[in-house]
Amino acid sequence: MEGNDKDSAVKSNVATPSNDSTERRKAKNKKKSKSKKVKVKKPSIALQFPPRPATEVGGNEAAPSVSHNDSKAPQKEDTDFDVYAGRGITKLTQGNSRFPRAHFKCGYCEYFCDDLATVDRHLCEERHKKREEAACFIECLLLLATPPENILRIIDRCLTDAIAGLGLTLSDYKIRNKYKDNLNKKISSDFPGCYFELYGSSLTRFGFKNSNINFSFNVPPKVNGPTALLNLKSWLEKQEEIRDVTLNVGCELPLITFRDRENDFSCDVALNNTEAVKLSELLSNYGAIDDRVLPLGITFRHWAEVCKLASQDDGGLPKHAFAVMTVFYLQHVQPPVLPLAPISAEKGKPSEAQWGTKRTSWESGNKSTVGELWLGLLKFFSVRYPLSDYIVRIDKRGIEKSNGRRKIIIEDPFQPKMNIARTVISGSTMEYFLHCMRITFKYFSIPNTADGPIYHHVIRDGTLAEDSKEKETREEMIEKMLREDERFNKKLDGLISQKNASSSANTHSNLTITVSQAHTLNCGVNEKCVSFNFSQFSFTGGKKLPLVCTFCMEDNHTQKACPLNRPDKLVQMTADHIMTLDRVCEYVLENFSQTQKQIDLRKSIVMDLEQYISKLYPNVKLELFGSSCNGFGLQNSDLDICLTLKGNDTGMDLDFVQIIEDLFVHLKGYKSIRNLVPITSAKVPIIKFNHFSSELDGDISIYNVLAQNNTRLLKVYSDIDIRVKILGYVMKRFAKLCNICDASRGSLSSYAYILMVIYFLQQCEPPVLPVLQELPEGRSKPEKLVEGWNVYFYDDIDNLQAVWPNIGKNKTSVGSLWCELLNFYAEKFDFKTHVVSVRQKEPLLRFTKMWTTKCMAIEDPFDLNHNLASGLSKKMHLYIIKAFKKGQVHFRNSIRGGSLSVAELEVSLFKSDKLIEGEPPNNRSRHMRHGNGGAGRRNKNKKSEEIRTQKSTEVIRSPVKQGGKFEQAISYGRVVQPFERNPKDSFYGKRNRANHAFGPNTTMAHSADIRNWRQGSGHRAENMVQSRVVENSALKVNMNGPLAPQSPFHFQVLQRNQQQMKSAFPNAEVLEQRVEILGNKSPSRRIVDISHPSRR
Repeated sequence: MEGNDKDSAVKSNVATPSNDSTERRKAKNKKKSKSKKVKVKKPSIALQFPPRPATEVGGNEAAPSVSHNDSKAPQKEDTDFDVYAGRGITKLTQGNSRFPRAHFKCGYCEYFCDDLATVDRHLCEERHKKREEAACFIECLLLLATPPENILRIIDRCLTDAIAGLGLTLSDYKIRNKYKDNLNKKISSDFPGCYFELYGSSLTRFGFKNSNINFSFNVPPKVNGPTALLNLKSWLEKQEEIRDVTLNVGCELPLITFRDRENDFSCDVALNNTEAVKLSELLSNYGAIDDRVLPLGITFRHWAEVCKLASQDDGGLPKHAFAVMTVFYLQHVQPPVLPLAPISAEKGKPSEAQWGTKRTSWESGNKSTVGELWLGLLKFFSVRYPLSDYIVRIDKRGIEKSNGRRKIIIEDPFQPKMNIARTVISGSTMEYFLHCMRITFKYFSIPNTADGPIYHHVIRDGTLAEDSKEKETREEMIEKMLREDERFNKKLDGLISQKNASSSANTHSNLTITVSQAHTLNCGVNEKCVSFNFSQFSFTGGKKLPLVCTFCMEDNHTQKACPLNRPDKLVQMTADHIMTLDRVCEYVLENFSQTQKQIDLRKSIVMDLEQYISKLYPNVKLELFGSSCNGFGLQNSDLDICLTLKGNDTGMDLDFVQIIEDLFVHLKGYKSIRNLVPITSAKVPIIKFNHFSSELDGDISIYNVLAQNNTRLLKVYSDIDIRVKILGYVMKRFAKLCNICDASRGSLSSYAYILMVIYFLQQCEPPVLPVLQELPEGRSKPEKLVEGWNVYFYDDIDNLQAVWPNIGKNKTSVGSLWCELLNFYAEKFDFKTHVVSVRQKEPLLRFTKMWTTKCMAIEDPFDLNHNLASGLSKKMHLYIIKAFKKGQVHFRNSIRGGSLSVAELEVSLFKSDKLIEGEPPNNRSRHMRHGNGGAGRRNKNKKSEEIRTQKSTEVIRSPVKQGGKFEQAISYGRVVQPFERNPKDSFYGKRNRANHAFGPNTTMAHSADIRNWRQGSGHRAENMVQSRVVENSALKVNMNGPLAPQSPFHFQVLQRNQQQMKSAFPNAEVLEQRVEILGNKSPSRRIVDISHPSRR
């Protein structure tokens, strides 16, 4: 009773009366403890169910707390949560680092939710509903069992009838092979050493009777391939039995197409397509191993034709990709039907001896019919094998995970870097492909009558929620279907009305049944009323192939209707408009070109460098090249310096790498430069540096003589007409503003844009510039060989009138020329077929240089094998074209009346948001993954990064006693933000990371971090952590304290300010400083105490 009375007192908030203070204190404490017990314990945050309410006032019990240890509450929670679990929602047993408050996750959408209210909102979203529906559909496909044998026989007959008369027979192959032999006999006299080879479906027999005949025209290595193909075109045009000869040079693989009059064959001839021949021979060998391979492959390709998926021009797959996918499936079905192709470890090619042994000795243990294999293939690629995550590969290297950057990767075994399915560029196309595969698999897995499938959906046994009455109704319907099976059969004879049969079939087609019920129906259905057909609606469900543009890679339009291929509507410019543009272009030249003072400064820097380097190499000669002296240099352009030795014009018998390493060590003592970075893995070894006083970046290269001649050529062109120089500066201003002028990021270099300007001025009418390498016309040109290339060009500008009479005939203003230049490259110039080449007036085809696989071709005027646009990706190419198209409209329409100054006009015209859309695609890492020598560059860069990590370290331990002067010392340096790096910077940062360049009167942005460090660390040396030093041995101090355990800030103190540090810390005791200089093979070490000048 006493306990109840106390409880009552607590409930009524009245204390028990007592005169004893101790008792009052105890009663007060008990009151607090009781009030705590009355509070309801909150449920676990992982389950946001409402807590059970507390007992009403007047009761004697406190409300029980809700916890996971409660034996009753979790049962109700789990029962309620089953509804969410059935819709893809799971409870998180561990926290997520990105979403720490999340306790639920949607497995369909990869979406994290904090509570059940958020889950409910997410389940109502259209995104989740679509993915949930797709997941249920996939689950249904996984539950579909293999049809019984009688249904499989019907499927076999359907497939046989579908491809009857379509596939190539052995006699068709012999006819095409004989036609190839006849062509070889005819060309043997006119083209010695050249011959035709079959490839493609004519050799593999995975094609149709109306498939083209593909020939590879193989020429000897000494014969110029493009010239031979052009001669072959002329030869074919003279043959009477051949008609419709055309040469297509705009595609990735240039082709000659023609037709044979007698057999009406359509033939395609490619040049030296030996890799395709090898793949075709491999597929042909696979087709000969097992009799089921060819019918299955032809069926798969016929299915793709019906679904409109076998057209590369529409963003689909190439036709031979379906043969490769067929072989891949047959290699991985259990037991396998086909073996893996043996690959030679040395050359990556199938070994004939190994392949011949395996082909003759192989015997498959798989006895499935073509119908079973067809169903297995559909299920394998639609729900079993994730095509977006794994590579389709038929050689013995086996299954490998893809990089995720492609929608689907089908690897050519003879060209491992070649993706056969690279034409699939849209996610909507891939979704359509998987949709058709799944619809087709469901269509053939459920017995179909003439009016549709006998049931619609399959679910697991025991998951169909229904009462006993509904269950009886469903079972009665299934029994009725089996009884009416004869009625369906009689319908074929016309014994029952079409109306009754249709109504009954429609009722059954919407039926959802369990797995066991589906098995009952599959086994009980009469095979006479089951039929399948190859129709587009049966395979697509009425869905159409999405429109995809293979040029701009956008959806909802084709390449013919691409906006980038349509000319823009341009307004006619008035005289005032043109005059204003002229003033703006001239303003760009005046304000962005180098002044004479800056030119003299650059020359003096080179002279001082040459004088210092002459101590190491007495006969050294340094010369400027590039933008510093080609007539198109900006004020902040880098210093490009070429190092040569007097008396050695070619650099023969010199070790360039050793020279760079010796020069690097020697230049460490030159106080006028900093941030030295040697790059010995480049084609031309260089040393990068930064000039201290002028803050100009520069690099010294060894015997880059060819680049010097390029510089002289551009200089002569710029001196012929002032408009050349103006347009060059305007083009560089435009390209840099649009972020398309950085070759290190996958775009074009400024040198390439200058060549584009010169090429336009050579091609316009009348031309502004001549082709200096073709002058004087009609005479033999002298040869001046540098590195095996002829670097001759006409450079006598004073007598140019005598050899080129068109000089001065073009009177177009520079503003009009700028708009015409943008229009020329946006609409008129065909980048698919032509090369930007300033060495000849006649248009140069990309086919003649075999540069057909690149998006753009810009030829170096001397090194004719160098394509300056070889590193350009398709996305960057499109970005550049879009910039030209927007630019031509912007510069024609943006000038309005008013009293704006020229400077204001220039700012209003050169606005990046008016010239580009979004950020440019960053392809800097692309060069490390693809292209010739990519692996080598990747390994070398990795090695240099390891060296940098190992050798650029510094340890400082210092009990700093003057905390008040800490900020003053740091203010002499520059703060470098962690994890930020400018690609142009040599290491972590340089001068133009200017938002953290501090001086004595500058407010410290990190003063709070410094204060926290000082207060938390207690000025103890053990709280300072290891930091690193950059190439110029500057000190980069990284301090850490208890209040900022994850390195709160990083800052870099330059060596030149060590004297200020000593004055700021006159009593500091520096215990140790170890500096390891970057670049030394054996890093030097020295112990320094900067607090005492005598110890330095």
